[in-house]
Amino acid sequence: MDFPEIARLLQGVGPAGVLLLAPYALMLSLDSLAWGLLFNPRQRPSLRTLLVTRAATESVAQSLPSAGVAGDAAALWRLAALGRVQTDVVLATLAARRVLLIIGHGSTLVLAALVAASPMHRLMLGLVATLVLAAGLAAGAVARSSPAMRTHRVLRRMPLPSALQARIAALNGRFPETDRHLRRFFAEPGQRLLAPTFLFCLVYLAESFETWLILALLGARLGFSEVLTFEAPLSLVRALAFFVPAGLGVQDLGYLGFLGLLGVPHAASVGAAFLVLKRAKEVFWILVGYAALAAGEDESERVTPRSLHLRVAQPDHADASDRPGAARA
Repeated sequence: MDFPEIARLLQGVGPAGVLLLAPYALMLSLDSLAWGLLFNPRQRPSLRTLLVTRAATESVAQSLPSAGVAGDAAALWRLAALGRVQTDVVLATLAARRVLLIIGHGSTLVLAALVAASPMHRLMLGLVATLVLAAGLAAGAVARSSPAMRTHRVLRRMPLPSALQARIAALNGRFPETDRHLRRFFAEPGQRLLAPTFLFCLVYLAESFETWLILALLGARLGFSEVLTFEAPLSLVRALAFFVPAGLGVQDLGYLGFLGLLGVPHAASVGAAFLVLKRAKEVFWILVGYAALAAGEDESERVTPRSLHLRVAQPDHADASDRPGAARA
């Protein structure tokens, strides 16, 4: 490996390197907007709260090998601690978010297949996109079949410490409520799911733009469509390699391999400089996220805990103002 060449490439980036912080901020914003659409418009947490929560929880997810579960747990803890939303509702939104993320990723892979240069590459990306979209549809079907209660039954059978078992028992009523919210969400007409799914698709496109921007600053002459054709599948590799924090090593080898296949001059040196910048950017945002998690929230952002519903929830008949015996103004 040519270390002087790597140093030269990094020095050539100069002050323009600060631009590399922008795409991730855009990704967090799009993700937060999409997540917010899963709440009732009148009662959803503020965009600021969701954005800070996403920054904090993504830091947890990237630094711990937990397939994103640690990040979702941090989101649940943070919103519940702020009195933003009841446990069953935030669990339902997080589960729905996961399903739509998968579908959004599959849609991005379809786009990558359409712009791929070679027929073989298009075929491979098309097959991967089909599998991912099928997985998203299957996840949606699972979400409609009482996954929370199934998880609850599994947890009750596990030899957990008595304190944890007591905590699970205290949450007994939350599990069926979570399933109720999920069933109502996925009973929503398909066109109403397009907005959050489209935003999640934009998240993956912004990730490809970030890769394109880093390579452009390093002097690699690649078009955005070329970057998309390898960034989209590598994002999937990173998600599957959940046992490695931030996909370290696994995704890195993929970048180096694709740069070589695309004929980038001095691919090894460009790839090494690319990884230095990409990982430095990730460390920066991880530190920012943990700082946000430690700082908590302003008191002015706190609200009195109350029952929130998903955007798609319809009022129960029992809540109707004209039911027999209902209180009237």
